[in-house]
Amino acid sequence: MYNRPVPMPFTLLLALPVGVALAWLARVELTKHEGSPLWTRSAQVALAFGAFVLAPQAFYFATFHGDWAYLYFVSAKSIPSAVDLALSLACVLVVALGHAVAAPFAITRKAPVVIALLATPLLMASLLVIVAENRLAVSATYAQFHGGFGAVSIADAPLGRAVLLALAVTVVALVWSSSLVRPSSRARDR
Repeated sequence: MYNRPVPMPFTLLLALPVGVALAWLARVELTKHEGSPLWTRSAQVALAFGAFVLAPQAFYFATFHGDWAYLYFVSAKSIPSAVDLALSLACVLVVALGHAVAAPFAITRKAPVVIALLATPLLMASLLVIVAENRLAVSATYAQFHGGFGAVSIADAPLGRAVLLALAVTVVALVWSSSLVRPSSRARDR
């Protein structure tokens, strides 16, 4: 069972490749569009993905599982809610930034650059998973985690169900977003 996604650092790291991937999938649209890539359908889809998928998930985990969302490095009680909101909104901007940065490379079909833009944050997220595996696998408060008591596996806690739901929503949203930015078969035949 996959039980290790979305604390705040991961959400921010994974937001960038989402925007990059959407720009690459929309390269036909971006090539045909006159003007700034910021006003394309794919840019709007990227912005919507950040606003309606990643930001609410980040805010949910920061609000209801804050200590876990910050990987037990700080107590969520010590973080002002404005910081949670700012980091959640940053998810929206990072997806849009990924699209904006990748769009020129997608237009010119520079796949190696796009692959590097995809791979770098994914590699960083993977390394963070390895480093923080014991922190990701448990549901506890900051005090429980550092005191060595009361921590339970996220598989046995409401946090685990929330993680699975977030993962399912993200996958469905990625598939739907991808279908929205890919050229239709009619457009490809022209």
